Amino acid sequence: MVGLKSVFVKPFVIASLSMSMLLLLIVGGFFYTDFQSELQIITERERSQTMLGAKLIERRLDSVARDVLLLAKSVSLSRYGDYGVQEAIHDLGREFRNTSCLKGSYDQVRFLDESGRERVRVNYREGDCQLVAEKDLQNKKTRYYFNDTFKLGRQQIFISPLDLNIEHGVIERPLKPMIRIGTPVFNEKGQKFGIILVNYFGKELISDLTTEMSGSDGIPMLLNRNGYWLLGADSRDEWGFMFKNEKRIENKHPESWREMSTSEAGQIMTASGLFTWRTVYPLAVNSVSSTGSTDASGASATYIDRDDYFWKVVTHIPQETIEGLQNRRIKMALVLLSLLILLAFIAAYLIGRSREKELLSISALKVSEHRQRAITSKLAEGLMVLDKEGKLINMNPEAERLLGWSYAMLSGQRIHDWIHKNASGKSEHECPILNVIKEERIYHVEEDVFRRSDGTDLPVAYTASPYIVEDEASGVIVAFEDISERKKLKEELVHQATHDALTGLLNRREIENLLDHAFSQAMRYGRDLSVCMIDIDHFKQINDTFGHRAGDEALKSFGQVLDQKTRSADLAGRYGGEEFVVVLTETPLSGAMRWAEQLRATIESTPITLNESSGPTNLTVSIGVASISNAIENSDQLMDRADSALYLAKGSGRNKVSEVGE
Repeated sequence: MVGLKSVFVKPFVIASLSMSMLLLLIVGGFFYTDFQSELQIITERERSQTMLGAKLIERRLDSVARDVLLLAKSVSLSRYGDYGVQEAIHDLGREFRNTSCLKGSYDQVRFLDESGRERVRVNYREGDCQLVAEKDLQNKKTRYYFNDTFKLGRQQIFISPLDLNIEHGVIERPLKPMIRIGTPVFNEKGQKFGIILVNYFGKELISDLTTEMSGSDGIPMLLNRNGYWLLGADSRDEWGFMFKNEKRIENKHPESWREMSTSEAGQIMTASGLFTWRTVYPLAVNSVSSTGSTDASGASATYIDRDDYFWKVVTHIPQETIEGLQNRRIKMALVLLSLLILLAFIAAYLIGRSREKELLSISALKVSEHRQRAITSKLAEGLMVLDKEGKLINMNPEAERLLGWSYAMLSGQRIHDWIHKNASGKSEHECPILNVIKEERIYHVEEDVFRRSDGTDLPVAYTASPYIVEDEASGVIVAFEDISERKKLKEELVHQATHDALTGLLNRREIENLLDHAFSQAMRYGRDLSVCMIDIDHFKQINDTFGHRAGDEALKSFGQVLDQKTRSADLAGRYGGEEFVVVLTETPLSGAMRWAEQLRATIESTPITLNESSGPTNLTVSIGVASISNAIENSDQLMDRADSALYLAKGSGRNKVSEVGE
């Protein structure tokens, strides 16, 4: 009897203890893996949330900057700046009020003259757009944002620091975060006569940022470049630089700030928890900022360019939250382990528990994959995962939408050959995506092109990062976004900076720059080069007789003819008022004289309609021609000689083409 009992007990005890130890390892490993998996999901989600927040800020400020440039082109403002028409101020007030009511996000829309005095101001208060009476308008000549904006040139935009509004020398209560965005305005003579300034509700930007980042598990924050909270976990810590205190993230979380201040984006786990950040640069092309001033009449210390004007979009998951996730799993693990051990003692003979372990592992893996797909499917950017050979192994819906390729079509294909090589022209050795695999480093590419399924190019910015599995690089993760609109806006701004708004021809600054380059090339290689200075005869009479709108139509019509008459290698631009310049490359003086005479005859014989009330009118032009020679040392002298020739043409009765002899 004893023998039978021992035969049963010994295997039972051995099996029970073995299964208990095995269960301990399985349950502990499962919950540890599950915790690490969820932590990885959280970290990726936090990166995505900071990216969404950064993009929201860029979109909002780009939109406001475009509104400011549109306001600066107001017809009423031009009437006031060009002719001093006081009635235009009233019309401008109505335009500002309509803009304020339509947008609903501007605390104030203002026009300040060159002395800093408000000439028009519209206040927005709880849905009501109010045009401020003249007696209540203020002089802002001592405020930094007026002086910093007034110093700028055409099409340049000033974006102030995000700070608190100051009224009558004190910080307004309740606190009103504000960004001031402005641009100087010029009359047709090129004289600067004031600025357009919009006070954008910073509170709305911060509120939208919080909403945009609502998918975060942490606390959303916004820091300025000095580490002061613009949005923090505790409102009492915010706006320290305005209240002249040192409530900065550096003093509360020094280790995190050291990492944030030295990198564009990243993540760090400290004793305080998980910090995730991304740097956002709100300044667009032709935009500047300054240090600003916390004093009502203080001046800013210096201008700040795009690289130095930045904010940090941050999320913070406190250590208590992370420990809570871990503790819940420990408790669940202990409960589960107790039950399994109890079952193991009751049914130790069921060796089939090994099968259950396998099923649990498979289930955990599927849950992990499901979570990963759930996150990537909601990302606002395209995401591709490649193996070590650069072949596609995963692709989110946004990537399919942007590229036009389905995952089924590209799965297992080398992405470099299908969407990158033909579009970018890069060889394998130059391809940043493939170099990630070789060098195990992250590549951030600000501008490149991918090829869509229909053969068209997609302008993109992307980040290619190593795909790490068990501390080993197993492939590449490519996160990309469509930058078509950003690229188009950049090209539009460049065109605005180099072309005359009325005629579409090159502006004076650009024609001078290009002429200087063409002159240098002609001198170096011994080529011909000629310049024609053109003046519309009696243009003032057109304005006086038919009005300035008709004058503008005359300039535009002449500009169209000039554009049609010049070759693609030539340069045509508006030099100022009714004066134009044409640079004829590879053209000697004789050829330039023939071209100028043909242009003069064409203009004289081509009637134009200036307005509906007048009949067709014929313009005439006087043209001065000069060509490169040994006596001319630079492009300025060439322009001076053409100008002298123009003077001769006008002095000899106009509607003529003249040259100045050596």
